[in-house]
Amino acid sequence: MLVTPLSSAIGGTPENDLLDAATRGDADLVRALLDTGVSVDVRDENGWTPLMKACWNGRAGATLLLLASHADVNATNARGETAMMKAGQRGNTELMQLLKNAGAQAEPVVLTEDSELKITPAQGWALATVAISNQQNGYSHYVLGGESPTPRSRLGALLGLKAWWGITSREQALDVMDWLLTEGHHAEYDRLAITLGNATPAQIDQILEKTQSDSQAAAKIRFVQENRAKLGNKGIIAWDLCRYIQVAEISYLAGYINADEAWEKIWPAARQIQQTFGSWDEMGQNYLAGRAFWSGEPNPRLDYIYKLLINPQDPHSPWVKYTWSTDLASHTAQAGRPSDTPPSSEQ
Repeated sequence: MLVTPLSSAIGGTPENDLLDAATRGDADLVRALLDTGVSVDVRDENGWTPLMKACWNGRAGATLLLLASHADVNATNARGETAMMKAGQRGNTELMQLLKNAGAQAEPVVLTEDSELKITPAQGWALATVAISNQQNGYSHYVLGGESPTPRSRLGALLGLKAWWGITSREQALDVMDWLLTEGHHAEYDRLAITLGNATPAQIDQILEKTQSDSQAAAKIRFVQENRAKLGNKGIIAWDLCRYIQVAEISYLAGYINADEAWEKIWPAARQIQQTFGSWDEMGQNYLAGRAFWSGEPNPRLDYIYKLLINPQDPHSPWVKYTWSTDLASHTAQAGRPSDTPPSSEQ
């Protein structure tokens, strides 16, 4: 059977093909790539192996093939997580048993909507706004902060906030959240959209000519010109609102704010997202448009994650579990209490 790997289509490698095939659960492609000699334990930039990706995405067929090819069941990614942990975060007891039978050592806490860290439908909806990023990075969709609060996860949150946002204190975390609401990248987009909307074709050509030496600025101008009619008055607001919620979550995990403060930050942004867009599909497309504006180009891997999440047949997608019209006024202040206190770094 002839198959076209996703990563090959975007200029990838056989190793990336295997990682993508494991993510999609394409057992035929997994088998074909392993038969060509691709290492079963190849890793991506975050240290994820094909087995971890298969377990995180609930791909039983791919998992069986990888285990039969002697994948390292106890390998850890950059955050110290194993395939068993990823299956546990999904609550996939079938895959957990397969891994245990293959010699997996860790017995994880299962973090799902049915665990002791139970969340309300409204909270689940709010957390689902960052599903694209969570899926990309392997975080749980059903826990504030994306993972259970432990000294290790706190350290990871501290390092991540410093590396991604330059945040090293509570004050900086609050400042970044305020910036995302009031400025972010959506304000820059809006200014360009107004400028280009009032400009003649000749004036637009002049603007582009002036930015020839700045490829990033030119890319943003072209993006706005090509997309402003489709994006309309909404601009790229989902990109900043979703990142705002994400920073609030990670700031909680890092210990800069407590759970009550995190939810206090999250609710207004979640309600604004729900009022601005009409579906997960529309919000997801707007988020990806914002990322493309910021980076200068689309991200095929995130586009694929978006398609996974929007698939109505995917039982693991929070966008399937929580309908867009979920009542956000129904949240309770007590939900999520087991994880209200961030862990001490001295434990």
